[in-house]
Amino acid sequence: MNRRLERGGLGVDWSWVSSGICCRQLAWLGERLSVRALLCMLLLNWISLLALPAAVASDQGQQALGPSIVSIQDRQLMVRRRAADGSLPALAESFVIRGVVWSPAGRETATTKDDPDNAHVRRGEYALWQSRDIPLLAGMQVNTVRLLIDPGFDPRLGPAGQRLLDDLYANGIMVVMNVDDGINDLQRVERVVEYYKDHPAILMWMLGSEWNINLYFGVADSVLDAARRTEQAAHLIKRLDPHHPVATSYGDIQIEDQGRRLADTREYVETICPSVDVWALNIYRGSSFGNLFAQWAAITDKPMFIGEFGTDAYRSEARGVNPPGAIDDAMQARWNLSLWNDISANLATNHGDGVALGGTLFEWNDEWWKVSPHGSQESGGFELSGGHPDDFANEEYFGLLDIDREPRDVYAVLREAFRAMAEMTDASLRQTPAATTVESDAR
Repeated sequence: MNRRLERGGLGVDWSWVSSGICCRQLAWLGERLSVRALLCMLLLNWISLLALPAAVASDQGQQALGPSIVSIQDRQLMVRRRAADGSLPALAESFVIRGVVWSPAGRETATTKDDPDNAHVRRGEYALWQSRDIPLLAGMQVNTVRLLIDPGFDPRLGPAGQRLLDDLYANGIMVVMNVDDGINDLQRVERVVEYYKDHPAILMWMLGSEWNINLYFGVADSVLDAARRTEQAAHLIKRLDPHHPVATSYGDIQIEDQGRRLADTREYVETICPSVDVWALNIYRGSSFGNLFAQWAAITDKPMFIGEFGTDAYRSEARGVNPPGAIDDAMQARWNLSLWNDISANLATNHGDGVALGGTLFEWNDEWWKVSPHGSQESGGFELSGGHPDDFANEEYFGLLDIDREPRDVYAVLREAFRAMAEMTDASLRQTPAATTVESDAR
């Protein structure tokens, strides 16, 4: 047998050590070497064999440590975070998501919404921006990033994705990873979960992107069909990975439209999708979430977190393809802080009737590819009455940071809010302290 060990990039012929030196080799060597020399060679042979797993583990990075163990208990996210030495704490701790949606992009990100290679182009941005973004994320007290697309698993992108998760893990940041590109791609689900499931930075898996609104971007025939597809994917993940919850991205839970009303949402959550553990809700109702948390508590005992919330930094003065206006940092900071304070007041760790696990703010950085042409910042977007201060979503201005990673006012404001939450929850989560509200200095 002449097999080669390719795992971990070690292109070395180890066949002679994998089974030990055979009798014929020993006889040939015995005729030519002294007993002492032969014993030394045998010793080196077995030392090399014993060292092999360590070499492979080193190449795998932090994934070799094994996964963090995450579960759901009474609407709370319970985490046994894997330590750097590979050990697990005896007890799980309740985890509050202080997060952002991280979809890195730069001035040169060359794609559009209609580009069939959009996801492929954007996957490469993780490696380009991780050294710049991750220290800023950690400095803001972020403990979770939501990735809208996975980092990849092919021979080029896969190792880069592992290093990305290594870097996040080293900075105390957990990952909610989308595994289906938002289009219910079951083949991708299986490959992504298998590739990343043992990394300690993984917090949970995510399916879809507000599929009750876009029907998996046209893949599903109806909202009910989309729900059934969600269950199929969630069930697949459960079979592949017992250590992490499955979440799904859902739009508003009450939309006056067929298949999208609150009663429909209850049916999907309670009956159609039993394999989904956590629901991530993208909510744009105003500077508060209104009665959202009470609505959720009325239809299910399952936990939720706000998967998207926030507003952009551009105050539009009119309507149109690219409306006139100006950047208003203070407006964005006040609006987003108000929403975070609403989440904070409804955390499952704070009150017996709390339902929220936290939230991931939309979004970390501006993205200049969303409104054509890419490579320049346009003020275009769409109207959403009551959802934003100016009733308009300017799609290329949502970042806490601009395209060059210069922080806006909201970065410092939420850094203080996240720090207050971290001090309250990370020190002693089992004491279930009261909610913390932070006032904004932005005017």
